[in-house]
Amino acid sequence: MSATTPKTTRYPHALWPTLDKITFADVSPFSSNPLPKQHVQVLGQSIAFHETGKGPPIICFHGNPTSSYHWRNVIPYLANHGRVIAFDMAGFGDSSKLEFGNEEHGTIGMHLKVIDAFIDIVIGKDTGNIVLAAHDWGTPFALDWARRHPDRVKGIGFSEGPFRLMDADDLTGEDNTFGRARIPKLAYQDMFDNNLFPNIAVPCHVVRPLSYKEWFLFNLPFVRRDDRWPIYQLARKVPTTQDKGENADMMTKMYKWLHDDPNTIPKMFIMPTMGGILNDDDLEDVKRMPNMVIHRVEGRHYYMEDQPHQVGMWYEEWIKGISIKK
Repeated sequence: MSATTPKTTRYPHALWPTLDKITFADVSPFSSNPLPKQHVQVLGQSIAFHETGKGPPIICFHGNPTSSYHWRNVIPYLANHGRVIAFDMAGFGDSSKLEFGNEEHGTIGMHLKVIDAFIDIVIGKDTGNIVLAAHDWGTPFALDWARRHPDRVKGIGFSEGPFRLMDADDLTGEDNTFGRARIPKLAYQDMFDNNLFPNIAVPCHVVRPLSYKEWFLFNLPFVRRDDRWPIYQLARKVPTTQDKGENADMMTKMYKWLHDDPNTIPKMFIMPTMGGILNDDDLEDVKRMPNMVIHRVEGRHYYMEDQPHQVGMWYEEWIKGISIKK
């Protein structure tokens, strides 16, 4: 009888070190300063955003558990080509906190509604020629907005975030970070008690040592235990092949649109060499999408902390090369 090879856990929880095992630097090689921001009221939430530059809108979408701060060293390149709007999703960054335990707060549907309203308020309902730049959870939020507003989009840059239904087998089990997020007792231990994502995952998914200042600013929005609710909500709601309902429906429609996009909107995909979310199968999938430019960047999931200048130059080159929509 032949031995069965055990299935490799795609997101192994056991590999996370304790905080005392992580090395930090005294000074960052890049700007570590927080972005100046303004606020706007959107559907009962105070949404913080950084704005710089003039011209066609360029909207930066962040992921979980980061904020617009993650884009800080790429924004100067974007600002050479338009009006950059880098916003913090509800519950993240400097935006208003969400109510702990409120199942309606921090859902995918809530974020989509707030993002829709935010763009209409800050940029205008009829404004077009928009470039979207997205990372992590910002990827499905930006792609779904583009799917529903194709005539307003000039181009989409995205990376290291779900653009399809994830394999359910990759997101299950107590030894899996995202599987644990679906088990309340373990999720509360990881997300609330240990503040796993900003505390440990962010510095572990950057090649260079983050400075203490950078680590502090990534953690600052989640110092209070109750303020970690939006991290938990997104971590446990990644749509999988076994899920039903509006989240899975949104992801299915978005994936089909990416491959069948009748508008052939220009797209750019950045894939880190040591990514934490996507793999080579995802890269091959992206290669089949129309009007696509692909770059491989040396780094891990939060590669903009290691290669902001390279990423910024790729965005500059791509934006200059795509045609302006009328």
